[in-house]
Amino acid sequence: MSEPLAKLYDKKCPEIEAVRRQATHDHQRLLGHLDELIAKLNVLEPNFASWQAAMEQVESFADTLEQHEEQESASISALTSCT
Repeated sequence: MSEPLAKLYDKKCPEIEAVRRQATHDHQRLLGHLDELIAKLNVLEPNFASWQAAMEQVESFADTLEQHEEQESASISALTSCT
């Protein structure tokens, strides 16, 4: 979301760059976590104590993703001060 915002402003805005860097880092971390979950679930004998534990990890990932999206949205809203 920071990419289109950066294009709207003629001048460089350090805050936009910081949000862009943080978002890139967070997206890489989230994708890595998702890849780990997929790998665990793709084996014949998943490395979970139970399917309930597996679902808890998936739900935890979904919660983390939702928190990230909320934080990213709040950051973008705060960037409107870079006019």
